[in-house]
Amino acid sequence: MTKTITVDRGYDGFGSQFYARISGISYARYHKLNYIHTPITGILLDNKSCFQNDEIEDSNKMLTDIMNNLEIKSINQVDDNIQIDTHQFFYNEVSKDEDMYFNQKLLEDFHNSYSEKKPEYYPSDRLNIAIHIRRGEDITSEHTHRYVESDVYDSLIQILLSNYKKALIHIFSWGDPKLNIKSERLLYHSDDGGGKFLSDFNGLVHADILVVGSSTFSVSAGMFNKNIVICDKKICRLNHIYPTPFPSKWQSQFKNIIGII
Repeated sequence: MTKTITVDRGYDGFGSQFYARISGISYARYHKLNYIHTPITGILLDNKSCFQNDEIEDSNKMLTDIMNNLEIKSINQVDDNIQIDTHQFFYNEVSKDEDMYFNQKLLEDFHNSYSEKKPEYYPSDRLNIAIHIRRGEDITSEHTHRYVESDVYDSLIQILLSNYKKALIHIFSWGDPKLNIKSERLLYHSDDGGGKFLSDFNGLVHADILVVGSSTFSVSAGMFNKNIVICDKKICRLNHIYPTPFPSKWQSQFKNIIGII
C-alpha cells in the first residue's frame, strides 16, 4: 500500500504554512506517495493572531481550489481507516536537491493550478515588476537574520528602473518599506495589519518579474508565478533556522537581470 502523508505546520504566518505544504507536495510527488491536504486552522503573525475567521476561510478557499486543480484530496475526503503520517514540513529533505523536487513538471502543474485573475492595477502595456519587502514589527534591524537593509533595495530598484524603461515597480510590504529612492514609476501596496495578504499574494503571482523577499510568503507566490522569478541570498535570508529551498534558476535569473548588488 502506498504511504499517505500530509503537512500541518501549526499556527504561523500564511506564507510559512503554505510553503510547508508546497514542500510536502514536492516530496510526495518525487517519492510517489499519496499527499493529502490539511486546511489551515489559524494564522499567527508577530506572535499574535491578527486575522479574522473570514480571512482564514478565504485562505482555505484559495488553497482548496489549488489542491483540487492538482487532484489532491482534502483530509475530510479520506476514509478514516487510512493511516496518514503528519509532518510539519519537508524543507531538509527537499533542500538536498531543490531542482529534483521542484522539477519543471511540478512547477508547470503549480502554474496551471492557480486560477485567480490578474489584478487590475497591472496595466497590460507595461512591464509589471513586483518586489516583496518584508517589513513589520517582527522584522526589524535587530533581527539581522531576515532584515534586508534599505540601500540594498534602493540599488536593486535603480538597476531595474534603468534597464526597463517601460517598467512599473510595485512594492509590496507589510508596513513602511523604508525606501530612500524616489520615482514616479514606483507604486506602493502597503498593508499595516496584514489583512489584505491574499490580494498581495495574487499580485506577486501575476507579476511579469517577481523579486522574492525575505519571506516564505513571496517564496510561495514564486512557485505559482509562470513568468520570471528572481531571488538572491542578499534579499532572501531565511536559512538561519532551517533551509528554505527554491528552484536554482531563480538565483541564476537574478544574476542575469540584476547582476551583483
